[in-house]
Amino acid sequence: MLQDNPIGVIVNEATSKYFNPTEKIFETLERTAIDSKGLAGRFKLACAIVYRKTIITIGTNSYKTHPIMSEYGVNEDSIYLHAEIDAINKALKLISKKQLAQCDLYILRVKREQGVESAWIRGLAKPCSGCMKAIKQYKIRKVYYTKDYE
Repeated sequence: MLQDNPIGVIVNEATSKYFNPTEKIFETLERTAIDSKGLAGRFKLACAIVYRKTIITIGTNSYKTHPIMSEYGVNEDSIYLHAEIDAINKALKLISKKQLAQCDLYILRVKREQGVESAWIRGLAKPCSGCMKAIKQYKIRKVYYTKDYE
């Protein structure tokens, strides 16, 4: 599965005038989110740590608990792993904090379209206050996230 390993380089299609590296990153996150377990199938998030349009790691949200959430959870009940924290945690196993501060963070949420059970649409993926605390602490440069489908 994609979120278990670093992704590597996104192929440079600079010869194509329609190439949009940001959309390629979000397409990768969308496939990863849909393939992940998410939270009871209600909504799924995927988050990428990106350096110069290269995905370093991808994290997903899950019912898996992790001790790092005790530091970044919004409240004492926030023990389940958020996609942003998962991605940051994985990145720190590959790069230094200084290198992480040169990276951007991309977050995508998919949810079920109302009335259509098989269709997934993009939804608001703005980081919670706990995840924003981690983003600020690690001095991640920029944060990009999806908005509701409408």
